[in-house]
Amino acid sequence: MIREPDRWYPGSFTKNFSWGENDGLRRLHASINEIFGGRLEAVPRASAIERLESKGYVWHIPLNFFLANQITDGESWIVVDELVFQALTFPHSPAFDKIALVAFINSYVGHWQGARPWQETPAPWANNYVRSVFARGSDWGGSIRADDIENFVISSGKYRAEGARKLATNLSYLFKVAKIDELANKAITRWWVDALFLILDRSLLETSVDLKPSSLQQIAIRAGFIDISGPRTRNRELALQPLTTLYWACGGPHRWSKEAVEERQRTLLPEISWFANSDDPFYAIYQRDPNIIKVVPRVCAMLAKSLADFDELDPDELLDWDPLIYIRNKTRDALNQLKQSGVRPTMSADELLKITREG
Repeated sequence: MIREPDRWYPGSFTKNFSWGENDGLRRLHASINEIFGGRLEAVPRASAIERLESKGYVWHIPLNFFLANQITDGESWIVVDELVFQALTFPHSPAFDKIALVAFINSYVGHWQGARPWQETPAPWANNYVRSVFARGSDWGGSIRADDIENFVISSGKYRAEGARKLATNLSYLFKVAKIDELANKAITRWWVDALFLILDRSLLETSVDLKPSSLQQIAIRAGFIDISGPRTRNRELALQPLTTLYWACGGPHRWSKEAVEERQRTLLPEISWFANSDDPFYAIYQRDPNIIKVVPRVCAMLAKSLADFDELDPDELLDWDPLIYIRNKTRDALNQLKQSGVRPTMSADELLKITREG
């Protein structure tokens, strides 16, 4: 959320949705799959409602609090973004729950026909609570009390309702079900990287900006991504640059369109005539920091490699991923290339890595 609303309104985002104490946000994951049917294509909002109702789902929670809405040619659509991509590409997991929770906290879901103005930002109280309480404390997400949330909302001066008790108990419940305390991990995890792409998708839906890395990095900062996705660290701040470059290279919100990405490749990489012929996701790893891994559509492969300095990672390697082994192999490859070109290095790959580790 970039534009801060001056009025907060209550919302019901747990009633009758059957989240389940031990299921996380599995029901949201299932709802997204029902809506999109395995296809990364926008769906009319009316069709999404029909599909969810036919399965007995409460439709307003996924559509009004988690997914992205857009009006095109007078019709309301549920659009594809990173949250949808993750739900359609991978089974439900705690990682999905964290991405979805960041989407909820970000609190921007767009426009649809008949929506009230405040519905585009349905949960500003959640966003402000996380930024004001968790992001400024050492125990990130560790203390979740309905009483504290209620007092925070009432004392804001922005809340437009007689009471906030139900909202507070619902929000504390959602935080616990989605395990917001697990966002406290300071590492650059895969879900954190995916959540950044989601925030960029939502931010570009919210406001217009030039699609270039420097603008995108500022957009992520303005949206408060660092503050709503866990503890602020220097490594995470530094990771914004290569990741926004990758997002730009893939075409940003247009990365779901094979035609659009291929045209982008023809324009930016005219010397490369090869296009991906597989629908399997592309696992992109940042060569300068192998902790940064992002799954993108396969069609983005050449753009990711040529424009963003990302390499391809075999999905099987993720099972027992060791960044040090990756660095060692890359170093050996570089030394071998030097040897083949007639340059004789004065130290081995292991010696070079030892110096790097000691530094």
